[in-house]
Amino acid sequence: MENLYKGAGNIKDHQHSLDFLDWVFFTENPQDAGLHFLTMLPKLYKKEYNHCEKNMIVSDGEKWLAAVGLFIEKMSIAGEEIFCGGIGNVAVSKDCRGEGYMKDCMALATEKCYKENVDFMVLGGQRQRYGYFGFEPAGTSYEYTINGSNIRHTFGRDFESNITAEPVTAENTEALDFIFDLYNKTFISRVLRHREALFDISLSWHQKPYIFKENGEFIGYAFYSENMDCVIESAAINSEKYKELLPVFLKVSGRGTIDIKANFFSVEYNQILSDICECTNLGNSEMMNVLNWNRMVYALLNAKTKVKNLCNGKESFLIHGYKKDELFTVEIKDNQVKVSDGGENPVELTHKEAMSVFLSIYSEKRNKLKAEISQWLPLEFMIFSTDMV
Repeated sequence: MENLYKGAGNIKDHQHSLDFLDWVFFTENPQDAGLHFLTMLPKLYKKEYNHCEKNMIVSDGEKWLAAVGLFIEKMSIAGEEIFCGGIGNVAVSKDCRGEGYMKDCMALATEKCYKENVDFMVLGGQRQRYGYFGFEPAGTSYEYTINGSNIRHTFGRDFESNITAEPVTAENTEALDFIFDLYNKTFISRVLRHREALFDISLSWHQKPYIFKENGEFIGYAFYSENMDCVIESAAINSEKYKELLPVFLKVSGRGTIDIKANFFSVEYNQILSDICECTNLGNSEMMNVLNWNRMVYALLNAKTKVKNLCNGKESFLIHGYKKDELFTVEIKDNQVKVSDGGENPVELTHKEAMSVFLSIYSEKRNKLKAEISQWLPLEFMIFSTDMV
């Protein structure tokens, strides 16, 4: 086709874009009937959030032929400001696949992230498909399975909780304020959510938000996914109350077994869940593409020192990154991290090797680093699926 437009979308296409995305994703498989981007991710696709201009598109002037959503969010990782470029709604019209339009849109999105100094990109998708654009499985997600037997043996056969669970509505501003504050106090690695969008955020991927009360006072919250039979995100005012929420999670689900996700930095929650659960699954958290290695290595190592003692050591790395080469030196002394530009006799890594060494669950190349250096790794990282796009 000639005279194609390739660039950011326009808000005037709001309804057309929703129709296009729903048509591409939800009209081929009967089990997808009734699904819509607007209800699946209201935090992005409501008109007031203007998703169109956050899409890199190919258009013939009248209709979209391809689109890649790029949603840039600010994160706090142990106080360090990091920018994440979330990739979503990767769509190509059914009648023009194989024309390279998806590659065009991904290239536009990556270039925008690079120019705007975004530190890393993240998405969900098939590994080899997105490996061409620098994405690799990365991060660590902890998932604990708890069943009725675990609860009975921990709390007693006749245990009755006085904690109540209530679904959260958009009108329950007091509960939403509590959730917003508790989230920010609890998680040292987190997306910086906007309070005014919190209810829409909590509904992501058809999750259901719950608030927990004891004697009329808020003590915790959870975002529960019926589709996955999983507590996607949860927190309480202290670790004792978090433990007391576990029977309530099971009751809310209405099932005999439930999975609960947690991240590495939630040390007390992980210990409670590990002590009680039937089993633990450790998996990659998401597909990532690091664009600024120096900043990401510092932020994640610094965060790790908040919950773990790291060996003293010093090592230089030369990473031939997806968009640029980076030479930097990492030094840890008395659990204090320093990352500086430059270095001598560096460990040289391709981008893919660096993703594996620093961020994957297993890396043979990492195992061959000096012992004190390999003890630092992998860098722990997870984004709650609530914040995925």
